[in-house]
Amino acid sequence: MPDPTKTIAIALGGNAILSEDDTGDVEQQMLNMELACRRLTALIRSGNRVVITHGNGAQFGNLLIQQENPCRRFAISL
Repeated sequence: MPDPTKTIAIALGGNAILSEDDTGDVEQQMLNMELACRRLTALIRSGNRVVITHGNGAQFGNLLIQQENPCRRFAISL
């Protein structure tokens, strides 16, 4: 029987630790990380495997989109 557990990759950095109106100081970043960790806790407690990495900017998101469904993104004749 296949393992129903999902593996979720979370990239935390730059945009993930600063909101649009934040001051950008260390105290604000720590508060934002605390909020992020509280949300990650729910994912972990629900049985998911969570991999946390440093944010890799747009590259990580672009690779995810590329791998999700290339047929949807590119017109491929089968």
